[in-house]
Amino acid sequence: QLYTVPFGPTTIQTVCPLILDKYIELRYGKRSPCQYPFADGIAEEFSVRLPSSIDEATNVTEVVVRDIFQADRSQAEMNFALENWYVPKKQREEWWKQRGNQQQMVYTDQIPNLNKVEVDNSMSAGCRWGMNNTLKVIGWNAERGTFWNKFYGMVDSMDDIKEPHVILMNEMDIGMARSGNVHTVRRLAHKLGMNYAFGVEFLELTRGTREEQESTEGQRDALSLHGNAILTKCIIGESMILRDPLDHRYFSDKAHRGINANGYEVRLGGRMGLFARIFEQPVKTLDFEEGKLPTDEGYYNYLNRLPPHFVVGNVHKLGESKNNRKWLWNYYGFGHPPLNSTLYEGKGIDLPTQQKGVIIQGDFGPKFCALGGLTKVNKNSDKTFRVKCLPNGKANIGPLAADYFCTNMKSNHPVKVTPSCDWSNKNSPLTLADHAIVSTVVQGREDAARDIT
Repeated sequence: QLYTVPFGPTTIQTVCPLILDKYIELRYGKRSPCQYPFADGIAEEFSVRLPSSIDEATNVTEVVVRDIFQADRSQAEMNFALENWYVPKKQREEWWKQRGNQQQMVYTDQIPNLNKVEVDNSMSAGCRWGMNNTLKVIGWNAERGTFWNKFYGMVDSMDDIKEPHVILMNEMDIGMARSGNVHTVRRLAHKLGMNYAFGVEFLELTRGTREEQESTEGQRDALSLHGNAILTKCIIGESMILRDPLDHRYFSDKAHRGINANGYEVRLGGRMGLFARIFEQPVKTLDFEEGKLPTDEGYYNYLNRLPPHFVVGNVHKLGESKNNRKWLWNYYGFGHPPLNSTLYEGKGIDLPTQQKGVIIQGDFGPKFCALGGLTKVNKNSDKTFRVKCLPNGKANIGPLAADYFCTNMKSNHPVKVTPSCDWSNKNSPLTLADHAIVSTVVQGREDAARDIT
C-alpha cells in the first residue's frame, strides 16, 4: 500500500513512512520522516513532530501520516502568494530581457496586487500587553530569511529576545531558490505560534547576488518574491503598504553601488514600509484600497471607536519625501503634519482615544523617525551592520549604525543589540544575516475612558 506524504510544496507516494524510516535508520544510520529538503538525517526535523510511542493495537500509521501531512502542508502553504502575486516564469524572463530600458514602473504596474498585504490571524487567538501597557519588540533585517529556523531557536532560548509581542522583519523570501523555495515568514510564524502580515517589496528577476546565483545554479525560483513582515501574538488589522517609485537602477544589470549587487540583482517593485494596528482580541477593521488612505474626520471618529491598540510598522529604505510624511502622519493617527514646518519638525500625538502609541523599526536613514513625528530610540553607538560571527561566542558588528526603532512612547530600557549568530558549532559559527537583531520594550499610554455605544 502506498501513502501520500508531503514533499516540499507538493506530495509524493511512498511506502508506509514508519517502515521507510526504519529502513533508513537500519540501512544508513539516519532518521528522516520523509521531509523535503532532507536534513543531515541526524538532527530532528524541525517541521514535523512524530509520536513518542506507537500503540500497535490502533492504526497509528494513518494518524501519523495525516498529522505529518497537515502540519507540513500548513507550513508549506503559499496559496495567498499564488493567488495574488504569481507572475509566470515566462513573463519574469521577458521582463529580465528588457532590463535597463528605464520602463521599470510600466512593468511594476503590471505585477498583480503588488500593494495587497497577506494577513494570517489563525496562528494566535490573541495576546495581552505587558504590565503597564508595555510591548516587547524585536527587529531584524534577516537577509532573505534563509535561517528562519535558527532565528526561532534564538527567540525561544535567549532572554533578551524571548517572548516578544511583535517581531518586525526586512528581507524575507517567498519562493526563492536561495532560501529553499519556501514561505520563510509563514514557516517562522508557525514555529513561533504568531500571526503574520507580509508585503512584497520586490519581484526578483534573477536568483540574487553573484554568490546566490552560483550556489543555486540549475535551480529556479518558484515565485521570486522578497519583502517585509510583521509577526505578533496579537491580532493584526488595518495593514497598509507605503511604497516609493522604483529607481531605474534597480532594473539594471549595470553595477550601481549599494543598489543592485553590482548588477546581479534585477528587480521590479519598490522600497516600502509595511504598517498595521495590533489588538489583544479579534476586531473588525477597515480594509484600505490600494494607494488610498482615509484622512477625513469620519475616519478619525472610526479610530476613536476601536478597542485599545498599538500601531506597528516595518520600513526598508523608504524615502524621506513630503508625500511619505503626509501618509505617515495620517496613518499613525497624528492628523496632518504641522503647517509651515520643515520635513522633520513636529512631534506626533495619538489622536485616537484608545491608541496606546506607535513604534516602527527597520533599515532606513536616521532622520526617517522625525519625518513621521517619532523619536529615534537607538544610540549612535548601537552598531548593527555588518555582522561577522567568530568562534567561541564572539562577534564583530560594525561599522554602521542602522536598524532603528522609532516611537512616540517611553522606552523602558535601552535598545539591545544581539549578534545574529548560531554558535552551536563553537569553532565554526554560522552568521545568520549581515544585520544584528535589535530589541526594546516600550510603554504605551494608559486607557482613556470612552463611550463605545
